[in-house]
Amino acid sequence: MKVQPATVSAARRDAWDGYYAVILAITLALILDEGGGPARSRLLTSAAFLAMGAWYVLAGRPVLFGDIERPWRGEVYLAGLLPLFAITAGLSATNTFILLALCPQCFMAVAFRRAVVAVVALSATPVLTAVALGDQDRAHLANTAGVAVLGIAFSLVFGSWVIKIIE
Repeated sequence: MKVQPATVSAARRDAWDGYYAVILAITLALILDEGGGPARSRLLTSAAFLAMGAWYVLAGRPVLFGDIERPWRGEVYLAGLLPLFAITAGLSATNTFILLALCPQCFMAVAFRRAVVAVVALSATPVLTAVALGDQDRAHLANTAGVAVLGIAFSLVFGSWVIKIIE
């Protein structure tokens, strides 16, 4: 079951917009504060986060709060988030903080089973990116995988609970 946009008040939409903006800004600030790394990486990360914000305004917000006639648009929105998130995953381990805002959107954008697939894909992205980039640090990979597993578990429990409340 997907949250029906008609039941979402303007105040709740504004609250969600604010929450997403704050999480996006905090994540970007944490990444930029890490220092180290070339300026090019910080610029690319900033561009990816700005693109996430624009993608949310242009494609996400209409899906999350308005367009129930075309459910495929939720899948398109989530598919667009994945490469933007992957860009940041290759540049910073701190990027996972944004999952606090992206995972709930999965449950808002598509039906439960598809939301689970999206949450797993987003959460696994930092691990897969680290492996693809040749990260040999087993402790780092184990930590990243642990964060992914915990994030998936939390998202599934919380997402299931919210959907049961809505039903």
